[in-house]
Amino acid sequence: MSTPPFFPTFPQIVATLPLSTEREVIERLRAADEFAQAMHADKRRISGELYIEHDRAVAYSVSQLGLDTISIIAGLLHDCLLETETDVGKVQRELSRRFGDDVAKLVVGLRDLEPYSTLTGSESARKIERLRRAILNTDDIRVLMVRMADRLQNLLVADKMPEDKRLSIAREANEIYAPIANRLGIWALKSQLEDESFRYLYPNDYAEIHEYVTQHEVDGEAMVQKRIRALQERLAEVNLNAEVTGRSKHYFSIYRKMKRKHVPVQEIYDIHALRIILEGRDVGACYQVLGLVHNMWKPIPEEFDDYIANPKPNGYKSLHTAVYDQTGQVLEVQIRTQAMHDDSERGVAAHWVYKEDSVKLSVEFSRRVTFMRQLLIDLRDENKDAPTAERMINVDDLSKRIYVFTPQGDVQELPEGSTPIDFAYQVHTQLGHSCRGALVNGKRVQLNHELQQGDVVEIVKGKTQAPLRDWMHESSGYVKSGRTRSKVRQWFRQHDRPLSIQYGREVLERELRLLRPKNLLTLSDLAKQMKEELDDLLAKVGFGDIQMSQIAGAITLLKEQKRRESQSDELTAAQEEAEVNSMIVAAPRKPQKGLVIQGVAGLHHTFANCCKPIPPEPVMGYITRGRGVSVHSKTCEQFQAQARKEPDRIVEVSWGDATPNANYEIPLVLRAIRTLDLASNIVTAISGRNIQMVRTKSVTDSKGLTTMYLVVGVQNLEDLNWLKQKLETMSNVIEVHRQR
Repeated sequence: MSTPPFFPTFPQIVATLPLSTEREVIERLRAADEFAQAMHADKRRISGELYIEHDRAVAYSVSQLGLDTISIIAGLLHDCLLETETDVGKVQRELSRRFGDDVAKLVVGLRDLEPYSTLTGSESARKIERLRRAILNTDDIRVLMVRMADRLQNLLVADKMPEDKRLSIAREANEIYAPIANRLGIWALKSQLEDESFRYLYPNDYAEIHEYVTQHEVDGEAMVQKRIRALQERLAEVNLNAEVTGRSKHYFSIYRKMKRKHVPVQEIYDIHALRIILEGRDVGACYQVLGLVHNMWKPIPEEFDDYIANPKPNGYKSLHTAVYDQTGQVLEVQIRTQAMHDDSERGVAAHWVYKEDSVKLSVEFSRRVTFMRQLLIDLRDENKDAPTAERMINVDDLSKRIYVFTPQGDVQELPEGSTPIDFAYQVHTQLGHSCRGALVNGKRVQLNHELQQGDVVEIVKGKTQAPLRDWMHESSGYVKSGRTRSKVRQWFRQHDRPLSIQYGREVLERELRLLRPKNLLTLSDLAKQMKEELDDLLAKVGFGDIQMSQIAGAITLLKEQKRRESQSDELTAAQEEAEVNSMIVAAPRKPQKGLVIQGVAGLHHTFANCCKPIPPEPVMGYITRGRGVSVHSKTCEQFQAQARKEPDRIVEVSWGDATPNANYEIPLVLRAIRTLDLASNIVTAISGRNIQMVRTKSVTDSKGLTTMYLVVGVQNLEDLNWLKQKLETMSNVIEVHRQR
């Protein structure tokens, strides 16, 4: 959807600054604004607006991104070295004198990118490649941030430019700057660059989507508002503070989905979306809300993405799900904390740390900048005919790149730390399979030798084209690239399962022989612990699908179980139970209708926290002093002790008629081998069943074992037993038990 251009005044730029901004900073900005006005006077751009109007719009966008004062000043002054009749060197010296060397350096950096925007027509592809290389040579990321704001402002007025200029700007935005904004995590800027460039690059597709969305806008908005109200009411019931908003998908996002699924816009059903932004930083609350959403509407399992447990490479975190509402309409729902939302909107700019005029960059900032540089390298080798958004860019890591050479002088780009094996697979997969030795700069080296910038690498081929199994394991040091390891694993999957089983057996038997006392564990014990058939486990170890860290975690757990079996320590068990109870703060439960005490319904009662009974478990009552009847499970040890001590206070209790929509909060304890997506897998497992995830808390020890304490809302014992069985069958889950 197109955004109309906005030309702010200087006071509107100031209004975007933090309230704590010092007066001196505002005066520096005012001086830059006045300097730009004096430089350009009443001169207009090719699109018709005054130069100062454009420059203020760029500075406004830069300020909204949260960048520093130097960047905002550069936004105001970025045209001063381009559109001037004065000697450029003189202007540059004047910028340094008035605003400092840092500002002048940014303005010069922006000027150096400009020549690559003048090529059109048949030169366009060459311009894109030259621009990519120019950006790689930019040593201050702020140049790129201001440049993206400048390109966006050009796009917003591109309809007033000549067609060749308009298409050149749109392609540059689509193929270079939108992907960079995505990699840097600046979601708002990325979406605007994509939609505005889409408008000119694919006008017919844009018009089709615009017409369809506009026609259904009224009905869609009414539906979204109704769903927002329903969600707000449900969140209020569970005391969660959140902002719920509705929106339509961006046009380019719709177009991308049409192409991916090969369907017309009429068959894209999740055009409307809800976004839930939770106050605070409680990640567990996101999963709690996910459970609420899946209980309100029917989830579509294949549309669930957990970007909290597995963030996107650009750092983006959120839960994405899609559901069918009561009318069968597909609704996309995004769930995130306020911190996650701020990060997704501002991306890398959210990781600037200010100190007067200097800027300190956080580790996250540096990570994303490195990731952006990786993108620019990858773009060179991608299919240039396809829209950038349709490309699947496989990034091995976030490290710097090195350039090494074949004996013929061809350049190969590799992640820093790559080995001769990585080099061989980069040249050709078959060369990688055949690799048995290497010469670097004419000298023989080990295959785990770390290549350096400018090395000349020659691969020594063996007689057979078969990789070695050790190459699959990261700990061996033979391979740096995940892409290389993937190719090695693929070869073994295609060629020899029996050999993988044999290799896996050798690896595991070697590990078990190291245990004391001898014969403590068997391969069958290990397979049972990891919930695998023995041959499947051995094959996965041989393939490299199961790493030794996972095996070590399972062995640690088995040893602990053996120890517990050999010495039953009741005191330790009691301490563990007390620790669990202290971590689970049970919410008070409302009395459930339908409970019958001594033949009478409706008497005041509470459910005992020690056993948490639910229907149709047999129950009994204990008459407390001043708190009515406490309802226990008949098998509850605490109740049985009370019954022996005070039998006259015991009363008969039955569940009576079932109460519709009754909800019982039951604490569970789950132990598993640590995985990043454990919580999301649990939520997915219970989706579609009327079970609520009320609270979760997890603790991971130094051995990689995770203990998760859950409080779930169920209607009856059947639901609880179903849930326990479902959780117990999950991969990596060791045990699940009800906390009494």
